[in-house]
Amino acid sequence: MALNLTAPIHLTGEVLERWPEPDALVFITSGFALVSPTRAPTHGAAKAGLHGFADGLRRQLAPHGTHVLEVLPPSTDTPMNAEATGKKLTPAEVAAVTMKALRGQRNMAFPGQTKVMPAMLRIAPGTLRRLVAAL
Repeated sequence: MALNLTAPIHLTGEVLERWPEPDALVFITSGFALVSPTRAPTHGAAKAGLHGFADGLRRQLAPHGTHVLEVLPPSTDTPMNAEATGKKLTPAEVAAVTMKALRGQRNMAFPGQTKVMPAMLRIAPGTLRRLVAAL
């Protein structure tokens, strides 16, 4: 919780204290912010908390012209995931989607397989929850 939720909130406060009207803030959550994994509900809860923080901050900072972007990548090929098996996006792929979303002033970016999540949550939420549970 400290690393995935509390630290980003405190860091954002420090940034806004020094730069009250930044052009943009980017938060990296994950698909687990929308559907918590069975094997790691605490991780899902932290990501969901950061998702809520980004959403509220987006509305709070909009009058100042600050764009708040939330990026929800799937498993990404980083040292943290070195032991993980299965499909992983490269950091460059996540960065490309992030930059495109920033240029387009989008609220959220869904790299790789997470791009189907918004539609799945509307059309077949039970199926999505079963898929995430199997991860």
